[in-house]
Amino acid sequence: MKHVALGTSLLFGILGVAWLSSTTPAQTPVFCPTRPPGDNTNACASTAFVLANAGGGITQLTGDVTAGPGSGSQAATLAWISRAASKTLTINNSLTFAGTDATTMTFPSTNGTIAALNIADQTVSGGANVTSQSLSTGNITIDCGGRPLQFQTNGGAFTITAPANDGSCILLSTNNASAGAITFSGFSVGTNTGDALDTTNAHKFSITIWRINGTSGYRVAAHQ
Repeated sequence: MKHVALGTSLLFGILGVAWLSSTTPAQTPVFCPTRPPGDNTNACASTAFVLANAGGGITQLTGDVTAGPGSGSQAATLAWISRAASKTLTINNSLTFAGTDATTMTFPSTNGTIAALNIADQTVSGGANVTSQSLSTGNITIDCGGRPLQFQTNGGAFTITAPANDGSCILLSTNNASAGAITFSGFSVGTNTGDALDTTNAHKFSITIWRINGTSGYRVAAHQ
């Protein structure tokens, strides 16, 4: 909700013309002159001057706007803002909002601090639940940016290829009756990579995968 304070000069500027009363019934129209840019004196101004110095915002106002002697204000609604009744918006700093039209951003139901993706040393005092990502059966290239928790069915021999970007994630591999051997490609590992994989039906294995500064590794943990 925006509040627009309109002085006598602005009211006359919007009307574009002031009518002066005299001692006789006749009334004479007085046209406002064009004032110099930035002039904010309490004087008559043309409509063109008012619109130019209001940045075009006045043309976007809907609803009643009133003014009395000296100054006056009335709640007005900007056409490009949709709000529910009795709801307010407080802005204390200059901000630039950028995004894609017709998208919705949902904020938490309690007060909070917004985190950024490009700022180091942020302190996280809350938490998040993750919806694990399902991967198709067969050869895969790990993308830890897809989600930190991923899962796949081992339905036959396949290859797991190291990620192309730095990051870390956990892949849960579950054998079905057709499970085959898993081959790893692009990883830099020694002889000890954790528990041994097998092809026994219903067996599950968590494979922790990471890449740091271009070097990828993995470690296997059996769940049986």
